[in-house]
Amino acid sequence: MANGACSFNQDGTVQVDFGEVKLKSSGSNTVQLDGDYLKPLTSGFSCTGDSAGLLQMSFTSASGSYENYQGTAVLGVDKGIVGIELLVNGAAQNMGSWFTVNQNNPPTLEAKLVQVSDTNSKNVTSGEKFTASGTLKLAFN
Repeated sequence: MANGACSFNQDGTVQVDFGEVKLKSSGSNTVQLDGDYLKPLTSGFSCTGDSAGLLQMSFTSASGSYENYQGTAVLGVDKGIVGIELLVNGAAQNMGSWFTVNQNNPPTLEAKLVQVSDTNSKNVTSGEKFTASGTLKLAFN
């Protein structure tokens, strides 16, 4: 019987602030994301006991729904034009899917703002606030 346990080094909610997000008009009722928006995700963890099993992480949407960006599931935001892509060691990872983690070499996680639609049906303007929420999980699977 395995008795390993892992936990994140930080408690509670972690907020990612992309700062002022700029959009530029690209035509009638269409906009284009202006700039690059990439932020680190705090995800340090430690393990104790017998932790020789398959350690995995997943990042799931609080709403249970995802947007599509270049074939990858990303976290949708309340404004609909942008989404948040999860990068694991610099590579796109589907939100909501488990990925294997090496506890001796933890992954670098980043959140990247990506454009999932150019139609501005909600009349979003540069600098407008948007929100999204999800849960980062760590488990022996």
